Amino acid sequence: MCGFDGNTSAISAIKDGSLGMDIAQLGYDMGYKAVEAAVKALEGEQVESFIDSGSKVVDPTNCDEYIDDMKAKSLWE
Repeated sequence: MCGFDGNTSAISAIKDGSLGMDIAQLGYDMGYKAVEAAVKALEGEQVESFIDSGSKVVDPTNCDEYIDDMKAKSLWE
């Protein structure tokens, strides 16, 4: 089974084996790219009509790496 969001409960479910994988939205990147686009717009620069903030497949092979990344960005405790 596959989840979608990349939140702590989904990642915990991957770690305990009750979820096979999760498609994580990259909230940090969403926010960063949104602010970056807003600054460009305020400065009169052209802003793309579509900005892809990406996503990441999280599964048992990269789950710990994902957790470390979230903690490094101060998004998780």
